[in-house]
Amino acid sequence: MSKVKKKVETCQVKCITQDEKHQIFLGGSCNPTTWRQDEAIPLLNDRGITFYNPQVAHWRHELIEKEHQAKQNASVLFYVIDNKTRNVVGIIEAANFAGSSRKLVLVVNAYNGDGHRINGESISDQELIDLRKSLDLLKELMERQGIPTFENIPIAVKCAEEILHERDVTKCINTQDKILTQEIDEELVTLFQETFSAFDTRNSGTISLDDVCRAYGRIYRENISIGDLRTVLPQCDGNGSSSVSFQQFCSILGNRKSTDSIECSHDLYLTGEGADWKEQIAKPLLRKHGLSYFIPELYKEDCFTALCRSRVLLFVISENSRALTTMTKAAFALGLKANVILCIQRLRTDSKINGCEKLSDQAIQDYNRGRDYLTDLGKRNNVPIYSDIEKAVLQAIYQAEFKSS
Repeated sequence: MSKVKKKVETCQVKCITQDEKHQIFLGGSCNPTTWRQDEAIPLLNDRGITFYNPQVAHWRHELIEKEHQAKQNASVLFYVIDNKTRNVVGIIEAANFAGSSRKLVLVVNAYNGDGHRINGESISDQELIDLRKSLDLLKELMERQGIPTFENIPIAVKCAEEILHERDVTKCINTQDKILTQEIDEELVTLFQETFSAFDTRNSGTISLDDVCRAYGRIYRENISIGDLRTVLPQCDGNGSSSVSFQQFCSILGNRKSTDSIECSHDLYLTGEGADWKEQIAKPLLRKHGLSYFIPELYKEDCFTALCRSRVLLFVISENSRALTTMTKAAFALGLKANVILCIQRLRTDSKINGCEKLSDQAIQDYNRGRDYLTDLGKRNNVPIYSDIEKAVLQAIYQAEFKSS
């Protein structure tokens, strides 16, 4: 690179970073992606929209604070999750902003099939599964929070401009441009009919409360208990029947917020890869103290309802796991200002995922950077952060008992 070109680029960076406030923060995938320079920045310049570009040739830990200030000052957060990187930090940040209800626009490029490569290196089948699972979780969080998600940068920039000007984004965006769209009533009714029929195997016109719970989980990817349903059922007919008609079924599932006001149903929400720490450390201590707990890994679908209704949330990011899904949930919970406790262990050069898979140096760097960002989020929210699992569990027990007293 010539000295003149380097000087010009340095000046451009200074001009951007020294402004106190920018309209857009360009977050998400960084090197080796070029979506900022190739697509987003030209479109923003054409519209006269100011922006902060955090992409640098060599990332340093001290940049976390500078980026944090830029994010706080930005009017809209524009995040692109590109399939050329692991997106560890981008996914964590986007989840946190979703939880805190910031103005956010998300672009997602799904990971390809088998043989996917990141930064020129092949990734294992299990890592691909983990990355896809984390991305699915992120998209689900966006949908729950009503945050627009796209697969097209120009359309997303157009949406960001509408948000900046506080205009209705639905007027300028075609439904087919969106990955996640809010279902209209007719579509929901069709979905309810199909789901109800699948459980009404005897064509009786009614299904059991157990089937309603399973149907609720299938549609909303949440768990709901029979006790929760009995709280809602009186709003439908008041008779507390053990079977539910299609009309009642629609009333229950169509009015999700009715179940959201129920008080805490668990003392602790425990999540994190690996069963050993739950069986050998957490469960014995929780039984000793007589506390109830919910472990989402025991269910096919994650339970956001339980997360929202638990007194204390403990997230364990172990040294033997990529833990991106756990970090994503933790970041979202921090955004919600929930009662969170973090246990964060860094990956080492000799760490093995699930006791067998060795990570590349780049992978270790990527996942540890995510741990750095989550640690920073935790500190900014004044939540307890540990590296020892037993100490974290004991702190969670203390806080749960304190909250219930």
